[in-house]
Amino acid sequence: MKAPATFRNLYRVAVVVFLFLNGTGFASAQQTIIWAHDAQPPGFVETPNGLEGFAGYTLRWFQEHLTGYDHQTTVMPLARTIADMRNGNFACWAGLIKTEERANFVTFSDVIAVNLPVSVIIRAEQLTLFTPYLNDDGALSLQRLLQNTALNTAIRGSRSYGPTIDDMLKHTNLMRNVRQTANDDMFLELLALGRLDWVLYYPAEMYHYRASADTDTDLISIPIIEAPDPLNIHVGCTKNPVGMAVINDINTLIKVRPDKPWMKQFLALHTIAEQQRIFAAMEHHPEDLTE
Repeated sequence: MKAPATFRNLYRVAVVVFLFLNGTGFASAQQTIIWAHDAQPPGFVETPNGLEGFAGYTLRWFQEHLTGYDHQTTVMPLARTIADMRNGNFACWAGLIKTEERANFVTFSDVIAVNLPVSVIIRAEQLTLFTPYLNDDGALSLQRLLQNTALNTAIRGSRSYGPTIDDMLKHTNLMRNVRQTANDDMFLELLALGRLDWVLYYPAEMYHYRASADTDTDLISIPIIEAPDPLNIHVGCTKNPVGMAVINDINTLIKVRPDKPWMKQFLALHTIAEQQRIFAAMEHHPEDLTE
């Protein structure tokens, strides 16, 4: 007996949809990568000509070379992006530190860059307040500094500084002298104005602020005893089949471009000595660096 016309039509539609989704029929579409960024300088800088900044440059490089995908870029705070990834919503971020907790719901690329350890940034005029926490090499103990509740600071809750520093900061939300915020784009300005006594920033971020800010305040960067190692930086995507496929293609690009052209603007924010340290860290078993 011949099947009813309605059933035959539904069957034809189902076959077409199946072929479309599997890329085997006459209809096809590229997967869209949703790239999130927080538009926070110096990493991501929105301009009339598009996304700039050293992380923006990296993101655009991968977009231009991942030709098998469509690309959508959206401004979203890191905390919101991480929450979306945790909930299974697809997104990618160019410039994530890998942590044990994030690895549960984010799939990470091979190392795309190495960031020098986070430092404590202070006003030069207040250096004497911090000398009790310095060792003979001029490095500062963050663990001891956190015990001084008379010095005010602020922490960006969603940011990772590596497992050792992250662990030290776990309970700072209970401290009256530590502000908890969703972003840190004003921290250096508040420091220069005297509203904060110290902040955690990477050296490249401080150099950018010093070069672009209209202030005579002298800021200095103090290395942290508990954070001696550079940090691996990755592209991270939601841990699902699409995200894993994207990361696989990114890893292929990383392998065929050992010159790492996407690091051009990132390196420009560092001194020659710092650039040499970054390259040495990447060449010396980068997979073994602190993550």
